[in-house]
Amino acid sequence: MIVPTAREFEAQNDPRLAKLVLRFQVIAHPHASHTLRTETFVYCANTRTKMLFTPYWLAIRLASGWIRRRTLTLIQQKLSTPASQGITHE
Repeated sequence: MIVPTAREFEAQNDPRLAKLVLRFQVIAHPHASHTLRTETFVYCANTRTKMLFTPYWLAIRLASGWIRRRTLTLIQQKLSTPASQGITHE
């Protein structure tokens, strides 16, 4: 289930559901270079949900890593195009 807003996400309190958050962070380095870091957080409200979620997470972990690397590569390619060179970073 995809929840469209942060408020609805926070209000979702069904203990049978695991909540997943993906965080993207841009880290600035000298000479206008940047690193895009991704982190994944999973919240399970109780032990039963965690036990049910764990096999799923272990099963998709490799595919998830591949998707993440592919996404980061596409972002890097997009930001490296001549059209994006005019973008200023604050």
